[in-house]
Amino acid sequence: MSPEIILNRMEVKRLEADALSKEQIHENVNSPKHYSSGEIECIDAMIHCFGIEEVQIYAKIAAFKYLWRSKHKHNSDAEDLAKAEFYIRFANGNDPRDKS
Repeated sequence: MSPEIILNRMEVKRLEADALSKEQIHENVNSPKHYSSGEIECIDAMIHCFGIEEVQIYAKIAAFKYLWRSKHKHNSDAEDLAKAEFYIRFANGNDPRDKS
């Protein structure tokens, strides 16, 4: 097999892995499985208990936390930056989980 073919196959596999990781990041950010208990997500239970205004304040603090540690957790800061974006949007009244 020629080196060009090997390199092309390696590039295809890298692109497939990148696409999978972006999809995984989206799922880990918008609806992480470990944030749900039955039919309700933790953030919805927080809204029910504390009210939307308090949860939006929490979202600002959470965004700060994800930005603060983004370079120190993983090889890539993409997931933490996406989580910070999620919380900033939520704090602005735009729930990223909404499909509309």
